[in-house]
Amino acid sequence: MTDRANEIERVDASSLNGGRAALANEALDATVYSLASGHANGRVNGGSTAVEAGITIPDNCAEVLKHTANPTSLDALTKSSNEQLECLYHEAKPGTIPHGSTDGKAIVMPGSLVGKVLSDLGDAVWGGKVFDQHGGLLNRILGQHIIAAEVSRGQSWLDGKPSTIIDYKNTSLAAGWIRDEIREVNPGLYLGVAYARLPVGHAPALFFALDNTKHK
Repeated sequence: MTDRANEIERVDASSLNGGRAALANEALDATVYSLASGHANGRVNGGSTAVEAGITIPDNCAEVLKHTANPTSLDALTKSSNEQLECLYHEAKPGTIPHGSTDGKAIVMPGSLVGKVLSDLGDAVWGGKVFDQHGGLLNRILGQHIIAAEVSRGQSWLDGKPSTIIDYKNTSLAAGWIRDEIREVNPGLYLGVAYARLPVGHAPALFFALDNTKHK
């Protein structure tokens, strides 16, 4: 899968002109890495080292979810608070692995003006992910299918529970420092956490959502 994904990524990336390819890579790098290293206010373990990050698991999730409407769309997830997203993710099961094309939304620092600007920037560049039947995917970036990843079941870096893992380490030079994980919060609707691998440990950078209901 690794050789195939690298080949696909090289071929698809070559179809973009230089300016558009540079924009895609710069947006991807800037959005994830700056957030992982910049908006620190919680505590997540990165291997044996505690890494400060902006996404944690609240102690009062049962109470939070009592006052949270059941999310049934991408818009519903994008309008949720950071605490609601944390609890929704923590309580969700891995669910089924998406198949085919998904629509995606970046959810950066929900409830803040800066977060809305960054989320809108992410949405202008990134449109979702396309899952194949062989344990891989490509991202829809500026209308092109590029940036490959491996898809598997694994342990969440956020709470240690099972998740679907989307890892770029072995498939992409541009995004090898990124690792995503997703859980199905409603049939065909997924909430994800994007991580950045840091020099020491790792940190969650932002939430994102995927909708697979329109493309099954």
